[in-house]
Amino acid sequence: MIITNMENGSITYKSTGLCLGRKIKIRHSWEPSQKKMVYAYNRAIEVFPGVAQTTYENYTILVHPESGEAYWFNNRLYSATYEENKLILAKKEKSLVVYKDGVFYPTDRSFLLNGYSKAGGNNKYKCIKLGTRKRGHFIPRIHQLVILMCFGSEMAINALGQKGRIFDINHIDGDPTNCRLDNLEIGTRSYNKTHYEKYLRERPMLVVRNGEVVFAEWCLGESEDEQCG
Repeated sequence: MIITNMENGSITYKSTGLCLGRKIKIRHSWEPSQKKMVYAYNRAIEVFPGVAQTTYENYTILVHPESGEAYWFNNRLYSATYEENKLILAKKEKSLVVYKDGVFYPTDRSFLLNGYSKAGGNNKYKCIKLGTRKRGHFIPRIHQLVILMCFGSEMAINALGQKGRIFDINHIDGDPTNCRLDNLEIGTRSYNKTHYEKYLRERPMLVVRNGEVVFAEWCLGESEDEQCG
């Protein structure tokens, strides 16, 4: 379900869970990274309650919006057995339960992976780096995967582009590593900036005016029930 919210004349959009089964038509104007995300969404299925699964080349990707996490494994190296609420990966004679009853069990450098790379300004966003230089990389950011799997629309794709995008994905608490669905929303780029200025940017509450310590003007502008009260 998509929920809309009006704040200061701007509309934001939130999702309450997975939204799979649609088919997004690729537009020629989209960037290669956006097109790869569309391919990922169009192949996605809900493999366990609240868990989306998609593929890229020889990798299987599992996205869990509630926790804001993504996991992946090489499906050419490991065979996967899906049972009721359980995923087992096997290689030769070794097998591991990597998901059971809503809990993932990632491992280090083998089987089910969960070690993120970093992307974006100051390397602040968690991402997955798949593919090769020769065939091309697929480097989705985790918050982008969560939003895409839970919106399933062009709006989500238009929030992913690096140049001239219409929307932004906003981390409500200001923490770019918190990719839980309940911490993400889509809004205009101007709303994203306003949200940061109003709720996240650190500003002094007290300033000196004419030799006296007084509340800053921005603080006086808040309503009584807000942070400057």
